[in-house]
Amino acid sequence: GDTPIPYQGIVNNIVVVVSRNGIFGLNLSPKGDGSIPDDQQKTLRQVGDWLKINGDAIYGTRPWKQFGEDKVRFTTQGKTLYAILLGWPGKAAVIPALAAGKIAGKIEKINLLGHTGALQFSQDETGLHVTMPDEKPCDYAFALEIAGLDL
Repeated sequence: GDTPIPYQGIVNNIVVVVSRNGIFGLNLSPKGDGSIPDDQQKTLRQVGDWLKINGDAIYGTRPWKQFGEDKVRFTTQGKTLYAILLGWPGKAAVIPALAAGKIAGKIEKINLLGHTGALQFSQDETGLHVTMPDEKPCDYAFALEIAGLDL
């Protein structure tokens, strides 16, 4: 079902804030002896594990002309557009903002961060359609790396 996975909210918040050109901070509350409580350590590790896979879509990125739509948020770095899906789309992701004729340039290649090999895709007037792999590369917030557009 759609039961939220622990830490999904924190990761989604990072994605949303960065897509809007914001800075995200996590508050920690060290104990008197300077140690960080176990639950906070676990949160940091979970977020760190997600960033190991998806950091390219976050670190050093800039916002795109549109921060997002529905369950997708956008970031850019150089000539790369990242479309970060806040939920697993199943067999295919459809991104209306990237419909044929809506964006400059031609999509040359799409990768899913954490997955080996380029993904199959097509564009029409309803959007960009990306065939997703069977295996999820992480538990939440899936970053498509899109090359070829004039950003």
